[in-house]
Formats: sequence, C-alpha cells, structure tokens
Amino acid sequence: MLFIVDNYFDFDLSIKQAIDSEKINEYNVRYFDNDGFELSKLEQEYYKENNIHLEDCLNHLGCQKQWIK
Repeated sequence: MLFIVDNYFDFDLSIKQAIDSEKINEYNVRYFDNDGFELSKLEQEYYKENNIHLEDCLNHLGCQKQWIK
C-alpha cells in the first residue's frame, strides 16, 4: 500500500555561513561532477555548516524529502 508522507519543503536553503579554510583543499574538489548532479565534498561541507540536511538516495547525497511510502 502506498501513502503520502506528511512532509514539508525547506524554504531557506541559502548558504550564509562560511566553512573553515582548511576544508578548502584539493581533495574536496577533486571529484567534481561535470553534470552538476553529484555534490562535491566541498559542497557537502558548505551544506553541513549551514545545517542543510543531506540524505542518501541510491548512493547520491542531496537535500531530499520522502513523499510517498
């Protein structure tokens, strides 16, 4: 049986807080996705610093919400 989950949108996903400068390094930008779908380690650090929840879905991290169970 399928049903709709009582979920909501995150309306403010702005990046307002900077990350520590030591997190800006070659490793965190090494695996950059040309298509823009995959978040780089650097992008993930910015999201974490700004309390934007990242969730795994089929081995892809993103700000995702489950809508149907």
